[in-house]
Amino acid sequence: MSDQPGRSKWTTTTAYAAMVAGLGFLGLVLAGVVALTAMNLLEMWSWPVMIQGVLGALAALLAVLWLVVLYGLVKLVEANEGAVSRSAGRLDRIETLIQNQVESTQELIRLTSLSDPIKSVVYRERELEAMRDAFHDVLVRQEYEAAAALIQSVEAQAGYAREAEQMRKELAESRKATVQEKIEAAISRVNGIIKQNDWSRALRATQRLLQMFPDNPKVSALPERIQAARTKQKRRILQAYGEAVRKNDVDLSVALLQELDQYLAPQEAAALQESARGVLRARLHNLGVQFALSVTDERWTEAVTVGEEIIREYPNSRMAHEVGEKMDRLRALAEGLAVQQG
Repeated sequence: MSDQPGRSKWTTTTAYAAMVAGLGFLGLVLAGVVALTAMNLLEMWSWPVMIQGVLGALAALLAVLWLVVLYGLVKLVEANEGAVSRSAGRLDRIETLIQNQVESTQELIRLTSLSDPIKSVVYRERELEAMRDAFHDVLVRQEYEAAAALIQSVEAQAGYAREAEQMRKELAESRKATVQEKIEAAISRVNGIIKQNDWSRALRATQRLLQMFPDNPKVSALPERIQAARTKQKRRILQAYGEAVRKNDVDLSVALLQELDQYLAPQEAAALQESARGVLRARLHNLGVQFALSVTDERWTEAVTVGEEIIREYPNSRMAHEVGEKMDRLRALAEGLAVQQG
C-alpha cells in the first residue's frame, strides 16, 4: 500500500500528457479537415463535400470530448485510490487495536483458569509492569516531581521496597541524562520488552514514545521492528509445531497450539484447523487413558487432577461429561486417602 500514491501520480501524469498530445493531434486533424473542405468548396460547391467536412469536424470534436472525459475518469480513479489508501490505513490501526483487545481478553481467560496463589503472583507482576511503564513515561517527559511521587506510592505498598529503590537510582540517573539519552534508554527498554515477546506491551510503550517524539527516526522505526520480531517468533512456533506433530509429541503440540493462538489470523487458523483437530483428539485420548489407569490403580488424587484437566480443556466432549459424573466420588476417595495418610 505504501507505493500506491506514487503509482497514482504516475498514472495521472501519463494520462495528462496523452490528453495534451491527443488534443494537439486532433487540433491539427480538425484544422486540416476545415482547410481541405474550404479548398474543395472554393473549387466546386457541392453538398456532399460540405457534409463530409462537417462530419469530419464533428468526429474531431467528439474525439476531443472523449479525451477530456477519459482524463476526468483517470482523476476520479486516482481520488478513489487515495480514499481507499486512507481507509486501509485506518483499518490497519483499528485491526491493531482489536488485536490488542483480543490478546487482553485471552490473557484474562487464561488468568481465570489459574489457582489463587498463582493468580496472586501473576497479578503482582502485572501491577509491577504497570508501575514501571508509568514511571519510565514520566522520566522521558522529565516530570521528576511526578516520578518522585510515584516512587513514594510504590514504597508505601508492602513488598515493593526493592522496586522503589531501583526507581530512585533510575531517577537520579535520568536527572543527569540528556533528552537524547532518555530516548535511547526508552528505546532500549522497548527492545527488552520485544525480547520477552510481550507484543501488546511493546506496542503500548511505542505508541507513548511516538506521541512524545513523533519526528525521531529511531522511535518511528519501532513499530516495524516489533512487527518483524513478532513475525519471526510466529514462524519459529509454527516450525516447532510442525516438528512436534511429525514426532507425534502430543503434549508439546498442544502447548504450541495454545501459544500460536495469539499469532494466527483467521485464514491461517483455518489452514491449521484439521491438524489441530487431530492433535486435540490425540490429547483427549491420552488424557482418557491416563484417567482410566489412575482409577484402575486407585490413585485417586491423580485421577481427580486428570479429570479436572479433561473437563477444563474439553468441556463439551462426551468424555468430559462422563468424567464429570464420577468427580464427586473420586474427590471423596482422594480426601479419604489423604486423611488416612495424614
